[in-house]
Amino acid sequence: MIEAAKRHSENYWIKDFDPRARITRWTHIRKLALIFEIDRGMISEAEACSVHGISTDELAEWRLRIANYGVDAIKATKQPWRRGE
Repeated sequence: MIEAAKRHSENYWIKDFDPRARITRWTHIRKLALIFEIDRGMISEAEACSVHGISTDELAEWRLRIANYGVDAIKATKQPWRRGE
């Protein structure tokens, strides 16, 4: 997970991400940045979920999608792997 975030941090603003700031629109980069900050120990998973109003299941789903399909899998677009759900 951290390796994927590192690759994206070179091109995007993950380095400037504040994991405690209120987010109103979750882009795939913001999702990745939050996971990156959790993995780095900058914020706990419980605190991240509480601050952002997301469930631990939703966070786990983001992690699973990244692990199985890559960073593009957490984009908010129609995704082919959802057809079977």
